[in-house]
Amino acid sequence: MTQLDELEKLHDLKEKGIISETEFEVQKSTLLKGSTNQGTDEMVPMKEAYISYWKKSFVWSGRSTRAEYWWPYLVNLLINIATAVVGAVIPFLGFAYILFAIANIFPGLAVYVRRMHDVNKSAWFAFTPVWLMLILMIFGMGAEGEIGAVRGTILILTGIAFCVISIVLLVYTCLSGTKGRNKYGEAR
Repeated sequence: MTQLDELEKLHDLKEKGIISETEFEVQKSTLLKGSTNQGTDEMVPMKEAYISYWKKSFVWSGRSTRAEYWWPYLVNLLINIATAVVGAVIPFLGFAYILFAIANIFPGLAVYVRRMHDVNKSAWFAFTPVWLMLILMIFGMGAEGEIGAVRGTILILTGIAFCVISIVLLVYTCLSGTKGRNKYGEAR
């Protein structure tokens, strides 16, 4: 049944008095909203995105739009630059940069996971660079001087995989989210 057929059916139900005008409007709105991409590209204002970033500091489920991910990223970058400059000019205020970075660990990770969910990717996939970095650290320990061919090959391949997957994940944060519902919930 096409959307036009469903609208005509709703209109007939309203005309016959089976549903009220209010119910007709609600169902019509739901039907029309369901036919769009349901706001996956909706531009969230910077202030709203930044407030949401902090409010959802420990929310690992659900989805976040590109704006909900990139606005806080931009604001935090500017704050980091400002606190670094202030710390360089007034050394005893240098701790502000460190405190701000620590405060952003959980909100940053949470919005990153929700952003990956929006493009229908798992958090396990999102943290692949972490696993690769651990491999690099384990095989790179004690690498002073000469390292074996196998160990060197593992380090090189892991390093290349780390770079490629990091670029792929960056691209995913820039893509439009899955239209409608995916396994992580409804689109915003």
